[in-house]
Amino acid sequence: MSKQLYAKNKKDLARILGINHGTLLRLFERSDRPELVLGKGWLIEQWQRYVKANLHYEKQRTIANDRNGKANANLRDEAYIKRQELAADNLAFDLAVKRDKYTPKEETQKKVMTYFGMLVREGDKAFKHELPPRLEGMKAIEMAKVMGKRWDDIIERVAKSLESKNGHGLAVA
Repeated sequence: MSKQLYAKNKKDLARILGINHGTLLRLFERSDRPELVLGKGWLIEQWQRYVKANLHYEKQRTIANDRNGKANANLRDEAYIKRQELAADNLAFDLAVKRDKYTPKEETQKKVMTYFGMLVREGDKAFKHELPPRLEGMKAIEMAKVMGKRWDDIIERVAKSLESKNGHGLAVA
């Protein structure tokens, strides 16, 4: 039985070392890994020592700066947990969509632009046509009070209009 000294590719190296190909690829990302011998491949004996010294780091659970003193998950477990959290978030979002908690973006944009246009029209009508004759001869402070009151009335009217059309209130500061 001849003992193989070099592995020509990563798949063979993983098979010979008895580890998962993904684990080997993670080990390859490290800067302290054994180098490729040009024209021959990777020295198996060197990689066996490297895996023996470093594989425990990949699989171990460590207590690192955790306030609760709980063991942190290894990289594989963290990835699994993250996938499960994303799947749960996706299911929660799908359920919220089915329960009509979200409206389509186009519909929302159309409503916003409609009500913004209404606000601009009301402001234009008030400040260009209705108020100027009333403001003649007033002091600046009185003008500011009248215009402020008119602006508050416009905001309140638009808010009531919004509330009556889509059943939701508008937060007015």
